[in-house]
Amino acid sequence: MSELSELEKIAIERLKAFEPADGYYLAYSGGKDSDTVKILAQLSGVKFEAVHNLTTVDAPETVRYVKSQGDVRIDYPKLNPKYRRNYVMAFERMLEARREKGKETDTWKSGEDVMKWWLGEDVNQMRLFEE
Repeated sequence: MSELSELEKIAIERLKAFEPADGYYLAYSGGKDSDTVKILAQLSGVKFEAVHNLTTVDAPETVRYVKSQGDVRIDYPKLNPKYRRNYVMAFERMLEARREKGKETDTWKSGEDVMKWWLGEDVNQMRLFEE
């Protein structure tokens, strides 16, 4: 057995040995470490809920990836209107920087469009999975 296979076996055994009665709460960032833990939990057969807390620093690519994971719940923040304005302005700057570099921005026309997508408020946006 390879060293990696042995480490995987140990991780699965530990997940099973310490499984809480109501299952694990997996804080899921959308990164490779979170994917690894989620896969190990799936392989072990333990009960778990993977949850992504949308933060103020999530890259659109990360959010898109997390949304593509059908077994991850996304918790959206409730933003103070002042903070929302600041985020919209930051998204406007991001779109302008993308346009200046010749990168695609067709998905969003404005910072408000990005904000609605980011918070899941755009009822017309395409979804990969039914919610």
